[in-house]
Order: sequence, then structure tokens, then C-alpha cells
Amino acid sequence: DEMTKLELIVSKLQNKEAESKIVFLEGDPGVGKTRLVSQMKLLFRKREYDVFMGSASQLEVSTPFHVWQEIFKELLNPT
Repeated sequence: DEMTKLELIVSKLQNKEAESKIVFLEGDPGVGKTRLVSQMKLLFRKREYDVFMGSASQLEVSTPFHVWQEIFKELLNPT
């Protein structure tokens, strides 16, 4: 179950057991990524983690670092 995996990731981050502080999520269209991300954001923000997201369509995959543009914009121009 994906929610169980997500809760394990959050728990490891909270206990500083995680090797990384970045979570990547990818998958085929229609498998529930958006819903999972929404739940993930709620879990992380409840624990006062910063949440930054980037996304790309199949047309943008060939543009280097495209997915990071949204993240950098948010980091450099916080509102």
C-alpha cells in the first residue's frame, strides 16, 4: 500500500533515519500520483516540513532540469 510506504518515509524523516531528504514520485498517467502527493503534502506540513514540488509533461521531459524550475522559483521567490 502506497500510503503505508509514505508514512514510513515521513517517520524516517522525522526520526532522522532517512538517507535523503528528497522524495521523488513518478508513474504512469492515472495511477493516483496527484492524490498521493496531496496526502504527502498534508503529512509533511503537519510535521512542519517544507514541501516543494515540480512536475513535467511528456513534452517537457527533454528539457534539462525543467522539473526543477518550479522548485527554484518557489525557493528564490517565497510569498
